[in-house]
Amino acid sequence: MVIDQVQHDLASLKTFGLISPQWCQRSREHLFKNIDLSELLIHPLEPIARCKQLLEILGVKSQLCRSVQRLTIAGSTTDDDRDAPGWLQVCPDDVIRVLSLLTDVREFSLGQGLDHLDWSSLPLPLQVAIHSFMFRPNVVGLSLSGVCRMEIIPLLQHPSLRQLRLHIVSPSSADDDAFLPLNVRPENDCEVSSISSAPLQKLCFTASCDIMELLLAGMKDPQATLNLAQITELEVGSLYFDEGMEDVWEKFYPECCQNVERYVVSPGGAPPPSYFPDDIPNFHIPLFAFDCFPKLKHLRVMLPSYYIPYAEHDPIPYLFDAFDIVTSSKPMPLETFDLEIDFKDIDKDAEPVDITETIVEIAKREEIWGRMDELLGRRDAFPHLTTVSLHITLTFCKFTESDEEWDAIENTILALMPNLQGKVFVWGYMPITHQ
Repeated sequence: MVIDQVQHDLASLKTFGLISPQWCQRSREHLFKNIDLSELLIHPLEPIARCKQLLEILGVKSQLCRSVQRLTIAGSTTDDDRDAPGWLQVCPDDVIRVLSLLTDVREFSLGQGLDHLDWSSLPLPLQVAIHSFMFRPNVVGLSLSGVCRMEIIPLLQHPSLRQLRLHIVSPSSADDDAFLPLNVRPENDCEVSSISSAPLQKLCFTASCDIMELLLAGMKDPQATLNLAQITELEVGSLYFDEGMEDVWEKFYPECCQNVERYVVSPGGAPPPSYFPDDIPNFHIPLFAFDCFPKLKHLRVMLPSYYIPYAEHDPIPYLFDAFDIVTSSKPMPLETFDLEIDFKDIDKDAEPVDITETIVEIAKREEIWGRMDELLGRRDAFPHLTTVSLHITLTFCKFTESDEEWDAIENTILALMPNLQGKVFVWGYMPITHQ
């Protein structure tokens, strides 16, 4: 149907919904596919009002309950009587009712709002309802972001999780003494759609070593159903990858990366502006242990620009060394490689920094582009490589060159990469208007 072709265009969906009862029903299914109860969402209604409005709509149109495929809940908490409580602390009963009505949700996200989300500060009935909701067999995608003091061990008994994202999550002290089996299944009277169990396929991880240690130790328990050893997609954030994570990663790589085909090294967040320029966080080289990825086909490395000007912090030479080490003994099955250098400003409240001269200088660096061409252009080392994409992200900063001058920058880079001609592409994400 034409409606399905515009399912991401909310204005068009609302217009098509006025044409006929049949079109109205199909439009509503798309409009209610994603529900966002977040205090971060730009919306005329606050989360409490949106939650109550959603309950009213679902009460009148109960068939819409099965249309919701993705649910996002984000809020802040406080344990100080002098501060106003967060919206999840104010109306937990409404949230519990919403969770009980949405029977077919496949992806669930829980995260912090404008401030931190302390799991232990949520009312106990709401904690129970969220845990029960998370462990429904329908839920195959789970994202936890900025949640502190949350019990992580129960995840090891999730019945059907295929995608898991853990971003700046800290465990509860209760996890230290937890053991399996745990009663984490949904209530018997909760109506859910049956879905076949499958191993975890994708893991996105930007968190402390404590979380990974818990998961690695717990998955060895015979009662655990969550197995990290079968993942085919892995994303790791570099910001919180510290010395502790290096030790844990020595266990993680051989146990969990044997089947990974797609690997992303992402920033995982931005350090506070006060860290610059003297306290730039170190980039830890074990993130480039490509010899532990025997099936790696797609690699994406996203580097914040603040690493590049400082030789002691620049990870690009280590990236190239990692390629060299792996291919010295055998070819690498890599098919695509993406390198992104992100020039977004660290302090968005400050005056945008003009990075024009920096970009021009980087484009001329033969030790980057020439070295990459020398390595990746070896057909004996990379016999399956088809595409090399270079992304230079220029949003939220000043870039004063014209489009023609940007084309010259692209051509400067390409001229240093003759062996990859036809395979390499340069992409620039520039500001809407030049300053």
